[in-house]
Amino acid sequence: MTNGKNAISSSFSDIAEEIVRYRNCKFFLLDENHINGEGKDYVAVDFHNEPLIYKVASLLRFYAKFIFYIKREHVKKIFFYFDNTFYNTITWLLLKCFKVKKIIWIHDVKLHSGGTLREKIIRLLNSKLWDKHRDKFIVSYKNAKYELVGKYNIDQENVYICWLPEMTSMNFPEIKAEKKYDYIFFGRLEEYKGIDVLLDLVKYYKNKKFLIVGRGPMEREIKNCKKY
Repeated sequence: MTNGKNAISSSFSDIAEEIVRYRNCKFFLLDENHINGEGKDYVAVDFHNEPLIYKVASLLRFYAKFIFYIKREHVKKIFFYFDNTFYNTITWLLLKCFKVKKIIWIHDVKLHSGGTLREKIIRLLNSKLWDKHRDKFIVSYKNAKYELVGKYNIDQENVYICWLPEMTSMNFPEIKAEKKYDYIFFGRLEEYKGIDVLLDLVKYYKNKKFLIVGRGPMEREIKNCKKY
């Protein structure tokens, strides 16, 4: 089940098609791409920009179908991922009632700087719900695995790294046509984004032009670099 809309969301459709082709499973899509309805392989509920009372009703209906399916099909394994981590909390609480193996994708283990109090509370609650010895975790970079193992005491054998694919939909021909820079970074200036590796490249490739755009805790390191 998912409501992924970030860097990995474009890969979900391909992954889903491959899984359905070879395995008996069903997808539960929550608040995802304006899809509503139910088919042979999926249940989709979307309440984008809807009133709060409608969202609550849709959420209850969605999870009712989810629980019914788990009971009816005697589900053994569940993979879930949500951009909205509050859905993680609900799902984890519900799954505590069932003997199923849980597999979750965690996109960012460490909260972004400037995270709200609500985000911090939800992250703390989610980490308390993790079964550190039985649950499986998928992350997209090494530092995320180190964070789960070191800070949250997750068994390292239960944390898997799945590198993000090349996002061909984010190629920009206009940038290639008028090449002012050899390397461009656009995003949060956080350590886990690999900024330290990027700064090493800046020092190593003295004849290359770099453009780094973003905000975050590592702004000082960027500004102290001679070429940025």
